Amino acid sequence: MKKTTFITIVCILACMAFQPVRSIGAENMTSLLPNSTDCFIRLSPVEKLFYQFSITPDSVFGEKITDIAEIKQSLGFNPFDTNDLKANGVDISRRIGLAINDFTLQADPEADPSFSFQLLIPAKNSGKAHAAVLKMVRQMDGSLDIQKKGKITAFMKPAEKLSGQIIEKNDYVMVQTSIGQKAGLGVGDILSPRLSSLKSFKHTASQIPRNKETIFAYVNFKKLVSRNLPAFKKLAEDSGNYASSSYRYLEDFKDMGCVVDAESGDLNIRSVVNVNPGSEVVKDLKGGAHHRQSLLNISEPPVLLVSFSVNASRYYQNVVESMTPDKRNDFQSQIQQMNTNYGLDFKKDIIGNLDGGVNIGVFDGKTITMSSFNMVLTAALKDGKAMKSTIDKIIAGFPPEQQNSFVKTNIADTDSYALNVGGMAQVYFGVKRNQLVVAAGRSFFEKALSNTPESGFVGAVQDAGLKSALKSSNDLFFLDVSETLKALNNFAPMLGGSGQGESPVDTITKALGDFRYVLSSSEVKGDTVSGDFVIKTAFKEPFFRGVVRLANQLKTLKNGNENKPQPKQ
Repeated sequence: MKKTTFITIVCILACMAFQPVRSIGAENMTSLLPNSTDCFIRLSPVEKLFYQFSITPDSVFGEKITDIAEIKQSLGFNPFDTNDLKANGVDISRRIGLAINDFTLQADPEADPSFSFQLLIPAKNSGKAHAAVLKMVRQMDGSLDIQKKGKITAFMKPAEKLSGQIIEKNDYVMVQTSIGQKAGLGVGDILSPRLSSLKSFKHTASQIPRNKETIFAYVNFKKLVSRNLPAFKKLAEDSGNYASSSYRYLEDFKDMGCVVDAESGDLNIRSVVNVNPGSEVVKDLKGGAHHRQSLLNISEPPVLLVSFSVNASRYYQNVVESMTPDKRNDFQSQIQQMNTNYGLDFKKDIIGNLDGGVNIGVFDGKTITMSSFNMVLTAALKDGKAMKSTIDKIIAGFPPEQQNSFVKTNIADTDSYALNVGGMAQVYFGVKRNQLVVAAGRSFFEKALSNTPESGFVGAVQDAGLKSALKSSNDLFFLDVSETLKALNNFAPMLGGSGQGESPVDTITKALGDFRYVLSSSEVKGDTVSGDFVIKTAFKEPFFRGVVRLANQLKTLKNGNENKPQPKQ
């Protein structure tokens, strides 16, 4: 129990810093880490963190710390008080680092994994910081065997497979702890400059702009997966999953880098994942044409846009291979029956004709209702004429009474079908050139087929970054918060409220009122998959501080509503 508590507190200390950092320069802590590092996280200085996250000596995120006395007693200082940190030799103006290495799953699934981790604490007075950490170690477990010699302290507890070192090096105090069957790294290994000289690390770090770096993270998948692949496979087999074909994907990944920027009112995350040349992952992600333009041509503002590209034939084959033999046989029997009923070859005529790009859009939140949900779907095709023939075969294969639900028509010079759905709505679909278009309602179907780029909503977008992402050929997820709230308001009567206090929709509107949109985009270039994630807001303060402010406002609002006199029944 004491060992677990000790590890938890060390991890808390490591994860306390989330603020922008300066250029690497002499602070390159990666020169202190071994090349067996599986994961490295560089966090920012504590001094700015306390402002951004509304942290005071007795509160975090505006919430009082109820057990601050116990924490102070356990650690010997208050980790939420910058004066205490400085008094113990910590340099609160420099970045903190955390690394995990040699993470190894055991053959016995019941056994705990073995691993080592390092906490790198920047020090103005390394002797004081070393003494503070050593005091904490002694207080956490008095039975540890501790040996101190100069700037290195070793501690161990063989019975619990726990060992570690506290080391003063390059204006840092490193706390190295090893758990599990392995005895842990030797001091010589820890002090060797390994991660900084690793080619894969240097290459991945160079791929991501880090001018505003709140968090930088690096994961070496190649080392992590190669060490644990047998255990991953055994774990899946023991769980009854038939997914052995998926393990080749794990071996395809080399490493990942990620930078989080929360300095401004927005949250921005940039990531890159590098894979092996000729990777199966890249082959699966690379589809053909995107055809998102049909959605961008619609004049109404979007609530939601989703675009993704996938090699449909490869994906279909992988899904089939991942099934258990029994399920695969059942699935293939059903496909064969469908082929017989409709006179087609499902794998060739449908899956084989998809050209990668799939786009989904939902528009005009203020007019969305249960019977009008304003959705449009498009799918890129290799052969539009062949898909028209396939659709006709499928409809002809239905019983006569079901065929009557399909009404053939011509809209925007496109042979189309209208399908009545439950008497509440109509779904229109048709093929124009090499694109399948499906829409809820005639209006949006016709707009997707006939509108021009000049009439599209993109022309009114003022945000340059958003406009560029929408017009790109990248995979995309976009959610407009204001349009979502408009749609939600139409369903307010179904969500309660009934005049007694604030309705759920009102609460959600106030909670999300300062949020503008959520945008995620990704692209594949060569052997790299890169991605961007943005939460755009109207915050005037750093992102997480804005979230804290909103949470406090909602809490005040909730307390006020609860204290209001309720109407008499």
